[in-house]
Amino acid sequence: MATKKVVITIRKGPGVSATPPPVPPPEPEKKPQAEVSLKIRKTLDGNYIIFDHTDVDIVVSPTQNKIIVFAKNNFDDYVYEVQDKLFKFLVKKGIIDPNSVQGGNVFMSMEGAILPASEKHDAIQMSILNVARFIENEKPEYLLRKAYEEEDERRLTEPGPEDSTEFDPERLHKAQKGSHRPVMRPYGISSIYRI
Repeated sequence: MATKKVVITIRKGPGVSATPPPVPPPEPEKKPQAEVSLKIRKTLDGNYIIFDHTDVDIVVSPTQNKIIVFAKNNFDDYVYEVQDKLFKFLVKKGIIDPNSVQGGNVFMSMEGAILPASEKHDAIQMSILNVARFIENEKPEYLLRKAYEEEDERRLTEPGPEDSTEFDPERLHKAQKGSHRPVMRPYGISSIYRI
């Protein structure tokens, strides 16, 4: 059974036009201003965890309105340096309140409060976008550090001819070694004193 659409026009009084009111044009689709690709997960309580950085995990918490940075597996000097750089970057971009940056209640964590956003902007989306930009800025430094560590390990485990010397048993294995000979007494003036 087909359905039909019936339009009913009601006129009231003289001089009323029979044309229906104009239909407003459909709103154009909002296109995103920026897109980022991240390894990110949403937790059950609504927090976003970003796993892209090699030294730290970054949590954006809409419920607490703050960003928390945790060390991944290693607790070396790079972790604090990365946390410090991240929060300086976010303070400079106007995302984090500079007075709120502090150490977290978990070992090697740091946190800062997100500033309230205007009606025009979403504070959480702006936070995630700026964290993604920070990670992108940090990538060359990380790649350089990783290449240096790999080259240093290769140099130590597989030394080339320029990093090694020829083995000479005559030079290393002499009949007499050390500065004190067993036939001599240990002090040069021991022959003067007699017991």
